[in-house]
Amino acid sequence: MEYQEQFFKNQFKMIYNARIAEEDKFEQIQQEQREIFKKYFSNASSTIEDYRVRAEKVKKLIKLQVKERKAFVQEKESLIRAHEERKRKLWEEEMTLEEKFDLDLARLMEKYSPKQSEQV
Repeated sequence: MEYQEQFFKNQFKMIYNARIAEEDKFEQIQQEQREIFKKYFSNASSTIEDYRVRAEKVKKLIKLQVKERKAFVQEKESLIRAHEERKRKLWEEEMTLEEKFDLDLARLMEKYSPKQSEQV
């Protein structure tokens, strides 16, 4: 039983570490895209009018990125809350199983315990 428990703990750890790595990769890609965009618009030489148009595009993109980032964070928090609720329910179920096992074991021990009257 301990081997199985350790196995599952190791599996959970691997899943968790993979999740963290994926989130880090996601954040890195987001940052790289922002840097590419900044370089593209800052390196272009042109007229004042072109600069204004580029500046307006940058402003719109930043607003869009902020809006998308907020939506991402909200959806991620919602996922986390739902995941934590499912885990809480599993823990409650596990507690119920343990309590039922204790009750069944107590009944079994009572069934096979020597009776005072039978010992006499």
